[in-house]
Amino acid sequence: MNRLALLLTLALLSAATAQTLTLKHDEGTTTVKQNPQRVVVMDEEALGWMFALNLGDRVVGLGSSYLSPTDITRSKLKPEILEHLSQ
Repeated sequence: MNRLALLLTLALLSAATAQTLTLKHDEGTTTVKQNPQRVVVMDEEALGWMFALNLGDRVVGLGSSYLSPTDITRSKLKPEILEHLSQ
């Protein structure tokens, strides 16, 4: 997984007491709100982590060249697509 995507995913899931979290990474610094309700994941692996952590309902976007709009129904990934991604 892209190191930046992993760091951002972990930051979004952090239980820190601050209202924002600031991460330093290879491409600079990123500040994110603590406990976001809407998340855009950058790849399928990050998407898998969000669902594994039972946070899939917060995902509102996916930057992917693998998945297409036909893989989604009513703003959710189709079960057969999730099953394929988990293998």
